[in-house]
Amino acid sequence: MVVLAHLAAQETRGDADRREVAKLGLIRRLYERGYDRERVLSLFGFIDWLLALPPEHEARVLREVEAIEEERKMPYVTSAERIGVERRLEQGKQQGRVEGKRLAIREIVRARFGGVPDELGARLASIDEADLDGMIRRVGTVVSAEDL
Repeated sequence: MVVLAHLAAQETRGDADRREVAKLGLIRRLYERGYDRERVLSLFGFIDWLLALPPEHEARVLREVEAIEEERKMPYVTSAERIGVERRLEQGKQQGRVEGKRLAIREIVRARFGGVPDELGARLASIDEADLDGMIRRVGTVVSAEDL
């Protein structure tokens, strides 16, 4: 199932309609294969993460999953669990954005000034996204790394 999800992600990159169909097909297979609840939840989370969709497509998928569960009387993935998966995914995306900004600032400072001062490195590790955004706006105009 993991390999199928990976292949579906590659084959549907940039095509939300095809990705939605592929995601639903994989989710249906979870129910049809007779996996236990823990396995379904684990694979559902992975499929949900790997085959991320725009909100309108995701809403259709969730409605279809609810219909599948109702039809089979098998609520493996409750609404609360789906919301939890969605929240964890959003938190992961947020953390990825923040870490990407930290890395970008480090690379720009390294390219412009030959290295990242220890004090700046420590500050980068602890500041929030809004401060990182401000630093990104300034990094191209400061005279020295210490000015950041």
